[in-house]
Amino acid sequence: MKRVHFQQTWACDQQNGLVGNVSGSFGESLTSALAPDSAEFRQMLGELRADLELPVAGLAAVLGVPRITLRRWMNGTRQPSGAARRLVWLLHTAQRSPDTLKQPSAWLAWGR
Repeated sequence: MKRVHFQQTWACDQQNGLVGNVSGSFGESLTSALAPDSAEFRQMLGELRADLELPVAGLAAVLGVPRITLRRWMNGTRQPSGAARRLVWLLHTAQRSPDTLKQPSAWLAWGR
């Protein structure tokens, strides 16, 4: 399978917001380097589940994944795709610190 790179990704600066574009694998590398690690991701899942007061089956339904997949993510035996990781981060951030999502740079830098 051929890997397809993003056509354009925006670099970010904490003070100035979006400051230009970065193309190809560099943009992907930047986003990947700032992504939550496995432990942070599992913590976000637990906090999101607790905040929403949902059972595992309920959170799995919200995320659109099978219950067993969510359990494997939560215990660290399976890693989510980048899209799933981003969705969990967005939901967690919207629940815990929604003002972060108003900053365009936060979307690329995972709120860091």
